[in-house]
Amino acid sequence: WPPLQVMLLTISFLIFGLNKIGFILTPLILSLFALYYLYKLALLIYDKKTALFAVLLTATSTFFFYEAATPMLENGLAFFTIASIYYFVRYLKTNKELDFYLTAAAFALGFMYKIQIILLLPLHRYMIYLIHLMACLPTAVSTLIIRWWEQI
Repeated sequence: WPPLQVMLLTISFLIFGLNKIGFILTPLILSLFALYYLYKLALLIYDKKTALFAVLLTATSTFFFYEAATPMLENGLAFFTIASIYYFVRYLKTNKELDFYLTAAAFALGFMYKIQIILLLPLHRYMIYLIHLMACLPTAVSTLIIRWWEQI
């Protein structure tokens, strides 16, 4: 098991003991955080109505509901993935350095939680590449127009 899963379960067991509450509390809390960040992400990209619909649709889906009520800890991966994407989109919109660091922190914690979050890395790299490409595009187009104009 990855270290963060073991740490969270250990903390839950120390507080509540080895019983049903200790087993279910960690996935439940991570599921609630996943829904919270899903709402914030949808609100950042769309509007409030769409954000509420996205959260309601996700919360009532069979798989998400089942994972929130069992000690399988899969919704923790959803939480760290959605949090990483949320902070990355917020970084793209505001260009604040803190949001980039929060993206990296959510990604690193997700990696410590479950290694499958590594599949998110190409998406982040591709988005950064597109941003730099779009930033350079006006200069490249204006240079081409000027050179074309000089040849006429």
